Amino acid sequence: MPAIVIDLGTSKCCVGFMKDDGTIDFIENNMSCRTKITPSYIGFNNSHNERVFGYSALQYSAENPAQVVYDVKRLIGRQFSDPSVQNDIKYLPFNIIMDQKNRIMVEVEFKNEKQSFYPEQLSAMLLSHLKEAVASKLACTGIMDAVITVPAYFSYTQRQATKLAAEIAGLNVLRILNEPSAAALCYGFLKNFEKEKKILIFNLGGGFFDVSILEIEDGAYQVKAVNGDTHFGGADFDNLLVDYFAKKFFDQHQLDIKSDSVALQSLKIAAENAKKKFEKNCEPLFSKFYGPIDKVLYDAEMHDSDIDEIVLVGGSTRIKKIRGLLLKRFNGKNLDQSVNPDEAVAFGATVQAAILSKKLKDIVLIDGCSLSRVFLPEEIQEMKEVEKNFKN
Repeated sequence: MPAIVIDLGTSKCCVGFMKDDGTIDFIENNMSCRTKITPSYIGFNNSHNERVFGYSALQYSAENPAQVVYDVKRLIGRQFSDPSVQNDIKYLPFNIIMDQKNRIMVEVEFKNEKQSFYPEQLSAMLLSHLKEAVASKLACTGIMDAVITVPAYFSYTQRQATKLAAEIAGLNVLRILNEPSAAALCYGFLKNFEKEKKILIFNLGGGFFDVSILEIEDGAYQVKAVNGDTHFGGADFDNLLVDYFAKKFFDQHQLDIKSDSVALQSLKIAAENAKKKFEKNCEPLFSKFYGPIDKVLYDAEMHDSDIDEIVLVGGSTRIKKIRGLLLKRFNGKNLDQSVNPDEAVAFGATVQAAILSKKLKDIVLIDGCSLSRVFLPEEIQEMKEVEKNFKN
């Protein structure tokens, strides 16, 4: 069977594979809407003693938010005392606790008792669910070869934790692939360039942001530079709006809006103002894009004018203000929108999987690792202990 690819996102996942005829296909989710995207939600339904995933878990979160876990990608490979984790805890409705070694655990009620899981275990549950969907569609069983994508600015620890989760789920990881590199493969595969191109990949997902510069020439894809933020994404915009509306509701009286035409009109005006205030309230977040863009251009020894095209990846790039900032920064240079920002990474990773399995031979990816780190011996031992506990 073909190697599968999993774009394991903070807020949603996408699974793809290359068919025998060379076309790329995606696994649809298990809901009637039949989209190619599965929300990265894991629900623990205590009353039915079952786990639910994707849209089912998302719906269940409205009924029992403490029993539905999401944003695991922002937790994996981090310690409980990490300031970014402590900030996330303020917005997450489920219970996050610390084990004896400062590792993160999520506590839920399941099978009529409190149970705690590490982020790696939770990711493994989601990956197992996705693997089952693949097995159902392709009528296969056993360990599957897989390419898993991660943000380019993921640390070594986060990459190893992601790989561990995949192995627990019964996946043989062929490669951990950087998301911007996958997006570039998608872009180049579909465009089939005849001359050299320098492209900037602007990747803003639910929980992470990275920007990469790649050169594409004669089937070779070379990563020139990478920069970004390992804990910044669409979820941070959501959190700002949560703060804004929480304050508004706190300041206002409760009203039956449908029975009060004045209140209804006031709400319409407030909603319109909220659209305008969104950009103002989020200005501190918008300003966080400039540093990584400047740094990646500097590291690649390039200027704005050297970039031929900008490729937008990740659902959060649909924010119009972000597109406007990029157009202004690069003097109206083309923002390529021919690639679905939700599927680009999985599509490109499928191309990479085909290369690894020798289905494609005329494409070479020269990738780079943005964060280098050497594990100390005691840390390696701890990882082995955690893996042993997961598999027991």
